[in-house]
Amino acid sequence: MANNYFVILSLYLAFAVSERISPPLIVKGPPNDEILFEVAEDKDDLRPIVLNCEAEGFPAPRYSWIKDGKPFNYSSDDRISIQPGRGTLVMIKPVDKDSGQYQCFAENEYGIATSNSVFLNREELDSFDVSDPTTVVGTEGKPFMISCDPPRGYPQPKINWVYVTNSGAIKSINSSRITVDPEGNLWFSNLTRIDDSNGEFFYACVAVSGVKKEYKLGNRVSLNVTPTEDSSHNRQQPTDQYVSKKNVVGLRGKSVEIFCIYGGTPLPQIVWRKNGHALHSSDRITWNNYGKSLLINYVDFNDAGNYTCEVSNGVGEAQTQSINLKVLASPYLITKPTIQNVTEGDSVELECKGGGLPEPQAKWIHNGKPIEESLDNPRRKVLSNKIIIEHLQKNDTGNYGCNVTNSLGYVYVEVYVNVLSGIPEIIEASKNVKTVEKQNLRLPCKTFGSSKPTIRWFRDGIELTKGNFQIQPNGTLLIKDVHFEDSGNYTCYAANKFGNTSAVSQVEVKARTYIYKGPKDTEAVTGSSVTLQCSAIADNELHLEIIWLNNNEPLDFEKEPRFIKSPDNSLIILKVIDLDSGIYKCLARTELDEASAEAFLIVQDVPNPPIIESVECYSRKATITWQQVGDNRSPILYFIIQYSTKFSPDTWKDISRASAWDSSGSISLAPWNQYTFRILAVNKVGPSKPSVHSRDVCITPPEVPNKNPELVNGHGTKPDNLVISWNPLPKTEHAGPGFKYRVCFKQNIDGATYECTDINNDSQNTYTVSNQPSFQQYKIKVIASNDIGDAKAEPIEVIGYSGESKPLEAPTNFTLLLVPDGRTGLFSWNPISEESFRGHILGYKIEFWSDVSNLHKEIKVGNSSKALINSLDPYTRNYARIYAFNGVYNGPSSAILSFNMPEGKPGVIENLEAYPLGSTSFLIKWRPPNRPNGILRGYVVSWAKIDAYRIDRLNTTTILDPNITSTKLTNLLPDTRYRIYVSSTTNAGESQEFFIERTTSQVQSIKPSKPSFTWMLIQRNSGVTARIRWLPAMDGNGGANFIAKCRKKYDSAWIESIVETTRDWTDVNNLTGSDVYECLVSSLDEKSVYRTDSDIQEIDIRKERSQHKIINEQEISSDDNNGIMHKKSSPVETTTTAPDDYDDYNIGNTNQEKRS
Repeated sequence: MANNYFVILSLYLAFAVSERISPPLIVKGPPNDEILFEVAEDKDDLRPIVLNCEAEGFPAPRYSWIKDGKPFNYSSDDRISIQPGRGTLVMIKPVDKDSGQYQCFAENEYGIATSNSVFLNREELDSFDVSDPTTVVGTEGKPFMISCDPPRGYPQPKINWVYVTNSGAIKSINSSRITVDPEGNLWFSNLTRIDDSNGEFFYACVAVSGVKKEYKLGNRVSLNVTPTEDSSHNRQQPTDQYVSKKNVVGLRGKSVEIFCIYGGTPLPQIVWRKNGHALHSSDRITWNNYGKSLLINYVDFNDAGNYTCEVSNGVGEAQTQSINLKVLASPYLITKPTIQNVTEGDSVELECKGGGLPEPQAKWIHNGKPIEESLDNPRRKVLSNKIIIEHLQKNDTGNYGCNVTNSLGYVYVEVYVNVLSGIPEIIEASKNVKTVEKQNLRLPCKTFGSSKPTIRWFRDGIELTKGNFQIQPNGTLLIKDVHFEDSGNYTCYAANKFGNTSAVSQVEVKARTYIYKGPKDTEAVTGSSVTLQCSAIADNELHLEIIWLNNNEPLDFEKEPRFIKSPDNSLIILKVIDLDSGIYKCLARTELDEASAEAFLIVQDVPNPPIIESVECYSRKATITWQQVGDNRSPILYFIIQYSTKFSPDTWKDISRASAWDSSGSISLAPWNQYTFRILAVNKVGPSKPSVHSRDVCITPPEVPNKNPELVNGHGTKPDNLVISWNPLPKTEHAGPGFKYRVCFKQNIDGATYECTDINNDSQNTYTVSNQPSFQQYKIKVIASNDIGDAKAEPIEVIGYSGESKPLEAPTNFTLLLVPDGRTGLFSWNPISEESFRGHILGYKIEFWSDVSNLHKEIKVGNSSKALINSLDPYTRNYARIYAFNGVYNGPSSAILSFNMPEGKPGVIENLEAYPLGSTSFLIKWRPPNRPNGILRGYVVSWAKIDAYRIDRLNTTTILDPNITSTKLTNLLPDTRYRIYVSSTTNAGESQEFFIERTTSQVQSIKPSKPSFTWMLIQRNSGVTARIRWLPAMDGNGGANFIAKCRKKYDSAWIESIVETTRDWTDVNNLTGSDVYECLVSSLDEKSVYRTDSDIQEIDIRKERSQHKIINEQEISSDDNNGIMHKKSSPVETTTTAPDDYDDYNIGNTNQEKRS
């Protein structure tokens, strides 16, 4: 709506001003530089030259032109005309004499308007000198250049190169190795065989005219490439071919290109920097010619600085060129004068301030002439950048132009001063205005009148004179620090002695935009992903947009697929690289305001490889000096010195570390070796790539070995041998030529002497001595030796043994002494003699199993005569046997001992599950333990509520019938989590508990699924009772409660139980002893709104009695909590007392199992 208002208001003002007397004003004129034209080559070439000149003013202005400073009389040339009603000059069939400098003037009774001055120049392009093709020769792998001698042209033509085939076809050149410099020379970074013309094509120079779209072709060259013997070994360090001058000038608003063309093999890579910092590509800054030139479009002053190109290709040292860019600027306007429609007696000020480099000068023009040539006016002050006219009179009406000039060009702007009279007019006001809180708001009220109007402002009828309201000198109302209560209708009232007028502005204040969770400074490792958050809030009626900027440039997510804007407006950067480092700004923007937050991202990488500067070699020491190259934004922690030797030239090993502050390190060297070194730098990201290995090789003289082999050992693999083993010395410790091992051994008895054998295979690590007595003790030593002599160190004597034999005897009198419980037994035996072991005395093995498991278990005990086994199988027959063992063999076993074990604690129950019954009950079901380990007596059920801090044991019930494997838990809380425990029992005790955690249902009324039931009959004094157990549906909604009822068959009267809410069983009493009954159960929801009946089952009491299936009341006991019945019996308790020395027995733990 506000935009529509401005359109209507502008149309109205344009109409009003168009009828008002005014000086002329040129609204469409020629450019201020030059126009190029082509001379017509035939009479039909009618392409015209058009020099625009259109002006406004009342009365309508008259037009005239000057050429080269003189009045231009175009009427004598029928090729030239002026468009009717305009001053536009049209020239058809251009000729050479049309060149020159043109300027247009528009004049009426109130002033003279002046246009820009434009140069009209002829465009031309000569041809190349005609010459035969030339032949040049270059060497494969070397840089090369072909020069071009371009023809004359205006403007200067652009030079390029193409392939021209023998048939005349032209193909463009597009290769990262081939570049054209600004002077037209063709540079090859390195020649390859495919660059050879081979008599099939020429290289040709092309001159292109940018305006005429014309090109000329010449300087054809045939290139012969001389191949080298092995092109794979062509390596040429970077060589500069064409580099821009040390000082380059760029013009503000134009483009400038800096060149850094280098040759070399492999192809050099170029990195551009400005003032030491890496450059990032943008809409303005791009790399051309495969990185060999830097193009800056729309140059600005902040582009000035020192630009460097760093060139490297892995051969030789990197090279750097430095180019200083200086930015100059053609004149431009900083402050423009504006049209002044004023009243008599007022004062006006025309300000014209220009910028540029060199510093421009401003000159004033009045009605087409320098202001110095106009009539003197004592009320007019002419300053360098300003004209002030006081106490305006009607004859002050006229045109005023400002010409800002320096050595690079000019810029011209012209306005007029129009002195008028009349009632006030509001020529600029806003209608509907929206703003946000906490901002300053300006409501314009620009007026015009014959005498300056007085401005007053009102809001909702109340005049605004104080507080946060200020009326500016130009009539604008300034509202400081706007609040929501400042919304309303504002009226601008303008009045002078001729009358008054007003305009209304409606103001609506919205909530400001702010960021409540912005990005944070982040450090990241190269290749990782980074997330920068940005969450903002804006007024609900405004559209909020989140924009991400990198170094103040908006991110283009289509061009940068690694940059992702997530649905929550976070910025995700995948696989970050070094160039991603910088400032990232989150901009939250609406149509009225914006908020921003920024963070610095530092992308860190492993350090650059150090450079080895020198290696100083001594007989047993080397000193390495290196240079740190760069830490890639993560400080270096330390350096690693690595070496390789002549024995393993492709294997590098760490030999030393140096601190981050060190630049050299000394290391010890072994004799008779050749060492090469390299350095790695390490920061918190990781180690750098290794430096180039040292060119210098350290060679050390031979000596005797410094040490003897370690881990010398002697043992037997057969009863009649002795195997001697050792750790071989690495080749770096051989210390000289002719290395060997001298292996010596003797029996450890008085008078024995060493027998020695030389082993010349330096990688051998065992020596076998055969035909030795079984299990005898030996002294052994191994000596390192070379051609210079034996090792300096004395060899260490070790004790070893020849091979072991199988034990001769089995233990006797293997007996079970004591059974403390169903799983534990104390055994004893008579040990065998030490001589019978015939090897290292390790002890005894007891193997045992049972009738219920064919898995044979085995325990090991030391050299003892008793052992306690605690993993026997309860309540079954067990078996055991024993045998001695040494380091290699098991001896013969004893006779098998069989014995019965008493009851034990049962195993854990299986498949525990809980099914919700309403919101306050569970039906829990389980399966008996797979290993009851005795006679199962029943179960213990417990349950506990779980809260945030603890688990309380709430209730426990005991089931005395092992055949009952379900029960109902009641009086629970709705929508509450419980832990439910179930354990089984025998006379020996209670098993380990099995537990689950389940949550009760929420309170709700749902129709139950169809139930079923089981029953049993009990004979009481009052008659027969049917005890009915409810089986709710487990695959749907089981319901919460139930009732049971029975009736005589063919009878309609039911005997019905009460609604059972706490148990899963109930009794239907007073059944007669010889009838057939029909019974069913009904599942109910918690509120007894819904009920679902089971199928009817028949109970034939006479039949049950005849089959003795009715239980007498005296034969059962009943637990009112769970309704579990069992036949009355007396529990059997067994007690075994352990002997006093129980703690001294060897308790064997099962550590081996065997399948029989």
